[in-house]
Amino acid sequence: MTIVRRRVRYLDGEASYINDTYFPHSLVKDSEIADPRDLARGTLRILQDLGYRQDRILDEIWIRMPTNDESERLSLPPGTTVAEHVRTGYTAEGTPIRCAVSILPGDRHVIALEFDMPADWT
Repeated sequence: MTIVRRRVRYLDGEASYINDTYFPHSLVKDSEIADPRDLARGTLRILQDLGYRQDRILDEIWIRMPTNDESERLSLPPGTTVAEHVRTGYTAEGTPIRCAVSILPGDRHVIALEFDMPADWT
């Protein structure tokens, strides 16, 4: 069982992207995360205060056509692709503590990735 926080983020009055985050019910059922209101201190801080520090993330990105629901939530013009970005957070022990699914319209976003390379990399 999960608890989901569903949001549509807006930029200059236009729907910019969808962000739905899923949490294991057993970890957050008695916390602020279960409350639908905005969380000033953020879910990662709340999880950490509950004893679940996010130490590792896995990012997965797919480019695809939107579902009907996504098209409606984002007011997408016909033919607009989306990027589905799934970010799963884990504790050091490997326990998944959150999964954020963001839907990014292809006509409004650039995905840029930057990595620091280890000093001994050749």
